[in-house]
Amino acid sequence: MSCLRAKPNRLEGASVAVCKSTSKNPVEETRRYVVPPVAPSGFPCVASMRTMIPLDTAIALLETARPVEAREILSAHLRAQPHDENAWNLLGKAHVDLLELDTAEAAFSRAMELAVFPQTAQYHRGLCRLLRGDFARGWIDYEKRLFVPEFRPRHFSKPRWEGEDLCGGRLLVLWEQGFGDMFQFSRYLKVLDARGIDWVMDAQPEVLPLFARSFGAERIVPLILEREPQITYDSYVHLMSLPGIFGTTADTVPCPPPYLVPNVARAAEMEALLPPRAAGLRVGCAWSGRPTHPQDALRSAPARVMAGLAGLPGVQLLSLQPSRTGWPDDLPFESVFAADLRASLHNWEDVCAIMPHLDLIVTIDGAIGHLAGAMGIPVWLMLHPGCDFRWMLERIDSPWYLRHRLFRQPAAGDWRSVFGAVRNALLMLGGARTS
Repeated sequence: MSCLRAKPNRLEGASVAVCKSTSKNPVEETRRYVVPPVAPSGFPCVASMRTMIPLDTAIALLETARPVEAREILSAHLRAQPHDENAWNLLGKAHVDLLELDTAEAAFSRAMELAVFPQTAQYHRGLCRLLRGDFARGWIDYEKRLFVPEFRPRHFSKPRWEGEDLCGGRLLVLWEQGFGDMFQFSRYLKVLDARGIDWVMDAQPEVLPLFARSFGAERIVPLILEREPQITYDSYVHLMSLPGIFGTTADTVPCPPPYLVPNVARAAEMEALLPPRAAGLRVGCAWSGRPTHPQDALRSAPARVMAGLAGLPGVQLLSLQPSRTGWPDDLPFESVFAADLRASLHNWEDVCAIMPHLDLIVTIDGAIGHLAGAMGIPVWLMLHPGCDFRWMLERIDSPWYLRHRLFRQPAAGDWRSVFGAVRNALLMLGGARTS
């Protein structure tokens, strides 16, 4: 057995050691041993629950879109060891992936009862409640992420803000989790403005220009994880705590896009790099997300399936992926996409600058879809069944982004059905544009 260790990224995700076995058992060959992630999303904390072989096997099954088998293994394990809090947490995750949300909530609540440290299970229960649209109770549980060690949450000497009157004081808003999370929830900075709150936010270097341009350069400061920011402030709050503080529900999501804006000069430069616009649609595509994301095996789509969108009349495809990672060597890139923009997509400024020149983004659940949504660009988003909480259940639209359209897998791993639906929709839309 040989272990390949990924380089750790303190801001974006876990350090993952992928252990490839010579065994023909698919569970053995997909087993992953994960250092708890810094910026997790979904149900990240299950990876740190490997305490015995049944749980290890269940995690491998969950990571490879086999929740029914995971549920069976965990149920059998709990009949023998009913007080195993980790197993109850994992069973809850299996039920979420199967959209058995009442049972999932019960499993997470049972894990809370058994746990010495119940915050992890309560955080997971919060994700489940948000997924089903129970925002009132979901945001309360979601706050427990700030006490889960895997998040490495930042806590400072000044008071943590919980919505009280600041009496003219200055609020420090903290960056947390991934780029997509920040693109989505940065809308709440506008809510702070509307309430007359003086605020400043720290942000990762990759998006400093975008956030400074969109919210004011004097209010955005560089993120420094190792120490408290050397700025004047009176209270602090994590950005993703603001929806709960303001009592957000599916009917009261604030600040419809656009609230993130591109660099006009860079947008003109990017337009010059694009191929001539043909009649019909110009569609940007993304099929793969950050590999260290805890749910990446479930949310990222096979490149060959994405390639099935090529050749549609009235549709010009452009890849928004910064590299050809995961693209098959025997599938010519130029046979699918109208141009290879990899050499021009160096950072979020470049991706942001190309967005205004596209009619539509077709993507898996990742930061590109959030950026496009925050800019008011139409997005067709492809989702697996146990998707992230923000997309809720059964809906084909999103209260977070009014120009999003959601395409959902009928069963875990069934990307062909999703892409088939997208292809048919593109045929209708592309034909309408050229007629």
